[in-house]
Amino acid sequence: MLKAGVGFDGSSVGFKKTHSSDMTLLIPDLTMGFIAPFLDVNCISPGTVDTPWVERLLAEKTDPEAARQRLNDRHPLGRLGTADEIAHAALYLASPESAFATRTNLVIDGGANAL
Repeated sequence: MLKAGVGFDGSSVGFKKTHSSDMTLLIPDLTMGFIAPFLDVNCISPGTVDTPWVERLLAEKTDPEAARQRLNDRHPLGRLGTADEIAHAALYLASPESAFATRTNLVIDGGANAL
């Protein structure tokens, strides 16, 4: 989910946090009208990721274990994602192996987007 960007000429281009379906609509606009000749535009749309921030939010709940189970249940794989899984997706998109990938929204959400 894109929060901010920088134009190829150094100008600042701001984006708010968006839902993955919104990013799917935004990517073609960026590639066709703004920076297509200069950069590939790809996006990663993660599901809920098990991070210290999520742990803090769960710790504030009356029943943290039940709250965690509800989060797990939102994903068909039955668990939260890991930061490493999202980082590997970013590394792939930044690598030469993704040279033919452009205008791509890589959804890494344990199947939640399909529900």
